[in-house]
Amino acid sequence: MRRSVLFCQAVKKGTGMKLLTDVQIKKWKPKSRGDRASCGQSLYVQGWPNGNRAWVYRLMIPTSAGQQHKTVWLTIGQPAADAEHGIAGGALRLAEARELAMRISAAVKRGEASADQVKRALAHPAPLDYFEERLSKPVIGPAAEIDYGKIPTFDEMFRKWYKMQIAANRWTHKASIQRPLGAYENHAAKAFGYLPINQITRRMVFGTLQGLFLEHYKTGKDLHCYCNEVFELAVDLEIIDSNPCPHKKKFTKPKRKVAHHGTIAASELPNLYQHVMNGKSDATFKAAMIALVGLEACFV
Repeated sequence: MRRSVLFCQAVKKGTGMKLLTDVQIKKWKPKSRGDRASCGQSLYVQGWPNGNRAWVYRLMIPTSAGQQHKTVWLTIGQPAADAEHGIAGGALRLAEARELAMRISAAVKRGEASADQVKRALAHPAPLDYFEERLSKPVIGPAAEIDYGKIPTFDEMFRKWYKMQIAANRWTHKASIQRPLGAYENHAAKAFGYLPINQITRRMVFGTLQGLFLEHYKTGKDLHCYCNEVFELAVDLEIIDSNPCPHKKKFTKPKRKVAHHGTIAASELPNLYQHVMNGKSDATFKAAMIALVGLEACFV
């Protein structure tokens, strides 16, 4: 009985209705500040008059034998408003929010994480696929993960650098979060990722990136930036003495083709004028076109 009373007090701001689709959640309007609506499975959407929304999960934590469960309310993200979604601690669709809630509950029940660990993990948005890894490994400085008994490979340094950027929320869109890993794994990992970082030469880096600059300039420019930062991190940690990544200006870049606007022969200006006057455009557009035709005629 007491548990039921406590539960009713905990959800007293709820609307009593269930929202079971993303469309329903989008249309739902809170009646008061911090109002909550159930989405089933202890998951709620919480809203405010200014339009802000949040996914809230009611986590039940077992206590010592014979006592009631402890209730912890966790904000696990926000309803996805556009194409960006699938981010733990960020934009989530209903199905993704339910999946994340189930993962959190399972990790806590297995004793793999506490509520505080979950909160710390959610404070740094990351793709759902990385949530368990983030949950098991607290955010720490890069030096703490370096084994100074051996020289790390470039791959190891790159992934440590990448985790730092994720922890710092450098990228928020799902595609942006995946781009550095994709660029590295597709173009640099096989070239020198397996090598100890102190054995990578300037020639190796230049040879790998130059072709990419010519074939896919945007990817080449981005990967150059990522590699440069990884080498700089290794320099700062005193793993290598100098950065072997050449400056961006050293690479040959493709010339961009400039597409010029088409022209009209002077003899066609009267026809253009007649076409504009006979059209259904508004008076402002017609006046602008008359002025333009007149200006062109002055240079004929």
